[in-house]
Amino acid sequence: MIILLNLLWTIFQICISFLTQALVDSDIQNQDMDIVWIILIAQFVCLIGIIITDIYRKWMLRHIGIKVNLQLILQFLSGIIKKSYNIFNLRAQDSTIQHFNDNLRIKAFLTNESSDFFNNILKLVTFGVLIVIFSKQIGYVYILINLLLVLWIYLFLRTREHIDEERFRLSSLVRTELIEIFSGIIDLKSYNQETNQLNSWDRVQTNFSDIRLNLLRINQLIFGGINSLS
Repeated sequence: MIILLNLLWTIFQICISFLTQALVDSDIQNQDMDIVWIILIAQFVCLIGIIITDIYRKWMLRHIGIKVNLQLILQFLSGIIKKSYNIFNLRAQDSTIQHFNDNLRIKAFLTNESSDFFNNILKLVTFGVLIVIFSKQIGYVYILINLLLVLWIYLFLRTREHIDEERFRLSSLVRTELIEIFSGIIDLKSYNQETNQLNSWDRVQTNFSDIRLNLLRINQLIFGGINSLS
C-alpha cells in the first residue's frame, strides 16, 4: 500500500508538470479562459492528491513502525531470556541494553528510511525523465549531478560505519559505568571510590562525545556536498 501511495504521489507530480507546460505554452497565449480554469482546477486536484497521499503514507508508516518495533523487542527479549546465565552478568548488561535501544534504529530503517529511499528513487527517476523530455542538455547535467551525489555519499559510508561501531562500543561502556555506580554504590562509599568512579565515567563520556562530534562532522560533509551539488 505504501508503494502504491508513492506511485500515486509520483503520478500527481507528473500531471502537475505537464499541466503547467500546457498552461504556459498554449492556453494563456490563446487566452482561452475556459481551458485555463480547467487546467487550474486539475492542478488543484493533483495538489490535494499529493497532500492526501503523503498524509496516508506517513500515517501507515507510523502504524507499521509501532508494530515492527513491538515485534523486534519481543523477539529480542525472547532470544535473551533463552540464553545462558552468563549473558546476565554485569559486564554483559551494557551491550544487551545497547542492542535493545538499537532496535529503534532497526525499526526506523525498516519503515521510514526504506520508504523514503524508495520515494527518493522514484523522484530521481521521474523528474530525470521529465527533464530529459523538456531539455536533453539539462537532463544530461541532471544525471551527471546525481551520479556525483551517489559517489560523494559512497566515499563517506565506510568512515561512517567505523565511527558508528565505535559509538556502539562507547555507548555500552557508558552504560557499564552507570550500572557499576548504581549497583555498587555501597562499596564505592565504603572504600571512598566515588571520585575515581566518577572520573572513569567522565573519561568514557568525553570519548563518547568526541565520537558523536565525528559523526556530526561526517554528516555535515555528506549533506554539505549534497546541498552544493543540488
